[in-house]
Amino acid sequence: MRRWRRREPAPLTGTPVGTMAAGALAFVDERGLVSSRAGWTLDWWIGADDRWHIPAREVAVRQRLVDDAPVVETAMRVPTGDAIHRVYGAASGSGDVLVVEIENRSKIPFAAAFAVHRPERVALLSARPPSRAAATKAGDLETIVTSGAATTDVPARPRGDAAYLFPVAHTATVRIALARRSGPMPVLPSADQVAKGWSVHLRGGLRAELPDARLASSITSNRAFELLVPDWEWPAGLVESLVQEVDGGLALLPVVPETWLGQGVEVHDAPTSFGTLSYAVRWHGDRPALLWELDGAARLTAPGLDPAWSTTEARGEVLLAPVPVPGRVTAVSLRRSP
Repeated sequence: MRRWRRREPAPLTGTPVGTMAAGALAFVDERGLVSSRAGWTLDWWIGADDRWHIPAREVAVRQRLVDDAPVVETAMRVPTGDAIHRVYGAASGSGDVLVVEIENRSKIPFAAAFAVHRPERVALLSARPPSRAAATKAGDLETIVTSGAATTDVPARPRGDAAYLFPVAHTATVRIALARRSGPMPVLPSADQVAKGWSVHLRGGLRAELPDARLASSITSNRAFELLVPDWEWPAGLVESLVQEVDGGLALLPVVPETWLGQGVEVHDAPTSFGTLSYAVRWHGDRPALLWELDGAARLTAPGLDPAWSTTEARGEVLLAPVPVPGRVTAVSLRRSP
């Protein structure tokens, strides 16, 4: 079995990327492999001065979302720096496209290879032609490329597997677009511009400021994924850690991690069956102050902070019972002995 073909993921797995108009155009796995509903996949390989680096087998590969938006950035260590791979959806005059770019953050030039499985199902657009290419219907594409057997003859309509190689100088970026049909390379926004556009769009709806920054980021990114994939399934327990619907009411912060005690929490516009809920927790010494507003009617509790408290008021604020805060000394009164 070909080594590269093992990189084909199951359908609809990974991080969705696309546009709000077109929805999910593709999915990106944890190593940067791009897959689409149309059946094609796009991998990336880096030819550095020491050897070819294949993300699927490298140890030093990291991934993040740019500003919690569906802009996937995968970094791979190469000699003297990193190769940075980004994937995102963008609107263009000829229709929405998928953008893939590779930035050279090392001190020396390298070659970037875009390896496509089933290239006949997608049009690869670029501002400049590749320097070399390789195609095979049954052979090992990875071996062809890494052995130096790629040629300057770029196949027009290859079938099977194809790889397109581009030289990337120090600090330079090579960018391609994947579209439904061939044409000139459109003018496209940068990854940062797309991420900022998503941030503006996501200002409404559920938002949270939490002691756990990763949890807050996950809430933002999953809201974006839900816009791309209408039947998107949120990670189990993500929203439930902030508010749960129990016994015909709402439990705010049903469980509070010890590391959250003494730190502020804000939850805005959480959708519930009883209406939209917003609340905040502020601390006065060892006593949490809870402020809330519910666009509806329900019994509210806060079992993670004060199991004895409840209310049916739609909005208000209350100073809850004292909670021991780790590392914080609670004030006590001392009397002199007579």
